[in-house]
Amino acid sequence: MSSHLTRRHFLATTSAVVPAAMLGRTTLHATLHGHQSPAGTFLRRDIGNLIETDSVIVSYRAAIKAMSALPYTNPCSWQYQAAIHGTTLPYPPLLAWNTCQHENNFFWSWHRMYLYWWEKIIRKMSGDSAWALPYWNWSNLSERQLPYMFRDPAGAPELYDATRSSGWNTAGAGGKALAASDVDTSAGFAYSAFYPAQSALQTLPHDQIHGMIGGDMGRSEEHTSELQSLRH
Repeated sequence: MSSHLTRRHFLATTSAVVPAAMLGRTTLHATLHGHQSPAGTFLRRDIGNLIETDSVIVSYRAAIKAMSALPYTNPCSWQYQAAIHGTTLPYPPLLAWNTCQHENNFFWSWHRMYLYWWEKIIRKMSGDSAWALPYWNWSNLSERQLPYMFRDPAGAPELYDATRSSGWNTAGAGGKALAASDVDTSAGFAYSAFYPAQSALQTLPHDQIHGMIGGDMGRSEEHTSELQSLRH
């Protein structure tokens, strides 16, 4: 990907982002009206240091359950948020559906916007005004398997996805784990320019992780469905 962004290219590619931005300014703003977030900085925690009873996990599960109970036409519903990224749901497409930005200069900025609204929705639906999305610290060798609460259909059913590729829902030596080569960020961080860096990091580890986990997570990279992807 070229690091040079012309005015013509900027205007052409920006048009693809407008529907999601419109959703943020209008529909979601109205839906989330009255929800106040605390002042200050939100702290994203390493999920490898959390247990199922931690408030971060409890709130996330509560929010997913509440979102899943909403009709797909509600912008705060699980299906609607998944469909923004990409879907083949048998419904007429709604505002901002299938607008995920890949293979262009808006990969980072679009996903940052998407997660910004995602966190606001989780805070509203869970009632936890300080909630922030935890991260999977796969740079830590001890955290290369899927975090255990996402593999527990009995203890945390809202986080479990049966469509994942074989072995990812299995714990211990029989389970799948990421290799160092799967999460190698050196190629991306070797760049000092924004656009080549985001292009390289989209390929590895972003695309690699989607493909490795497979199931709904893998198909999201083909813009078919991300109904479960944000449970990883």
